Amino acid sequence: MRGIIELLDYHEVVKVDKIRTKTRYNDMEICLDEVQNLGSFIEVEKIVTGDGDVVQEELFTFLESIEIKREDRVFSGYDTLMYVKGGNI
Repeated sequence: MRGIIELLDYHEVVKVDKIRTKTRYNDMEICLDEVQNLGSFIEVEKIVTGDGDVVQEELFTFLESIEIKREDRVFSGYDTLMYVKGGNI
């Protein structure tokens, strides 16, 4: 696959190395990521149908219970964060 990508003249711009640990708590999936050169991250997801705002509030309540603040939320992906930081090209 790498050969095909290179033949299409694509090249690596950013490399993201991470270790992910997954677990479940109640009806939430929790992913703990350790990303080389960026640090530690947590993702919390819940699959539902219905009002997404209510679920988002529930997830924030959970995160705040483990002392993670809303204002620490990251909207960019790891690749973008690495690129902005001047990551390993």
